[in-house]
Amino acid sequence: MQDWQPWHSDSFRFSAEDEVHVWRVPLHISQDFLHALTALLSIDEKERAARFKFEKHRKNFISARGQLRLLLAAYTGQSPDKLRFTYNRFGKPSLISDGTLPQICFNISHSHELALMAFHPRWELGTDIEWMKPDFDGLHLVHRFFSQNEIEQINALPDHLKREAFFNGWTRKEAYIKARGRGLNIPLHRFSVRLTPGEPAALLETSHDPRAVKEWSLQDIPIDTGYKAALVVHAISFRLKQWLGEHLRQLL
Repeated sequence: MQDWQPWHSDSFRFSAEDEVHVWRVPLHISQDFLHALTALLSIDEKERAARFKFEKHRKNFISARGQLRLLLAAYTGQSPDKLRFTYNRFGKPSLISDGTLPQICFNISHSHELALMAFHPRWELGTDIEWMKPDFDGLHLVHRFFSQNEIEQINALPDHLKREAFFNGWTRKEAYIKARGRGLNIPLHRFSVRLTPGEPAALLETSHDPRAVKEWSLQDIPIDTGYKAALVVHAISFRLKQWLGEHLRQLL
């Protein structure tokens, strides 16, 4: 966790054009904080929260969306309860601006006890975090969702590395389709990522859009033991700043 820095007032300023901010945000928060975040949500967000069958999932949604509002408000100077979202036809969110808000691109993912949130003033990006649940290896999904290249990468590995390779691939592929904002309109088997443990993350081939390999960057996000995380940015290269999102209640 050495690359993660405690946040401060200057954390919401981009010091260079190629700087991308990623926040590690805990989902388990106090009941009082959760109540305060609920009050920030829009009617449609509250309705979405109410549709969750299990209380844990409902609380995690409120925690993630509420803390996302706090961070977006800090970046834009807007009140967190005044922010309005719009969604493209595949569900990717963006802020509705009246022309006075600073431009901000963002993406969010959450799993188990953590959320990951990424921000840049102009570049589209996508992030994914997955808890590697101990009793789930995902290998039964490989032939259904992975490309032939990725299947061959996994088949070449010893058995003890295949589970990690699956989660490498899953997070990297999810981050990519989220960054593109087209959901499963980009079939998961139509592009390939490097997923071999110990080798750097990379976008290898994109038959749906051959130019994408040279226009989008893929990077792993080192995070807590038991999780995998990845980030995709619409840029040839970028510099990463990683902020610890504890104590965001101070932004209220």
